[in-house]
Amino acid sequence: MYYNIPLQNKTFTELNPVMCGYQRCAPGYSFGPAVRSHYLIHCVIEGEGRLYKDGKNYPVKAGQAFLIKPDEITVYTADEKRPWYYIWIEFNGSLANQLKVLKHPVFEMDTNLFLNIRKAKDVANMREEYLAGQLFLILAEIFKEKKNHNYVEIAENYLVSNYMYPVRIGSVAASIGLDRRYLSRIFKQKTGRSMQQFLLDKRIKEAKKLLSAGISVSTVARMVGYDDPFNFSKLFKASCGMAPKKFASQNRKSD
Repeated sequence: MYYNIPLQNKTFTELNPVMCGYQRCAPGYSFGPAVRSHYLIHCVIEGEGRLYKDGKNYPVKAGQAFLIKPDEITVYTADEKRPWYYIWIEFNGSLANQLKVLKHPVFEMDTNLFLNIRKAKDVANMREEYLAGQLFLILAEIFKEKKNHNYVEIAENYLVSNYMYPVRIGSVAASIGLDRRYLSRIFKQKTGRSMQQFLLDKRIKEAKKLLSAGISVSTVARMVGYDDPFNFSKLFKASCGMAPKKFASQNRKSD
């Protein structure tokens, strides 16, 4: 049983599915040698087999997946007694290139993610978007045990996304799993600003937009994370050289 789910190549930038399908292989079924233009992952749902590449062979069993990278010469063969049933997806995109760092082509995989790929054949509209979403989940599963060292970028995103709340720098560090002093140090080394200053600059930038739109100072204060309008006004004046009311009168946009 072999089924290739028809797809349109929509050239998504980050993760772009180009082919997918599933196959219940006959005993000893073999494919290759072959070379792919994109990344290809097979997830074994049942049975077992072997992947051959670079003069080595790798056993692959149910609950595991194997990766084929672009331009690799590979052969894969189903077991004679317990031939595999696998679901596969071929894709490219900027995030797909993260797979280059994988040293071993075989890894554990949550088979439910690939069973969801099989469901794509019943998705009438936005099938490619559905599969792109599944690819994000698959990459998250592959890299879940690897530490993300982009701590400063994570902190920046946290502050940009939560500036309207009473953010505490200690809570940002705790959410990332770092010591506050260490995060503060590397943040300033990379951005040239303290986290407090980065947050203040973001709040002032947003406040300027809101004041220019004619929203009252007290309302703007709450919208950018300050319960006390007086404290907001003091910080705004220190940053901009004028009180928020004066800024609003000079910069208010006409209808």
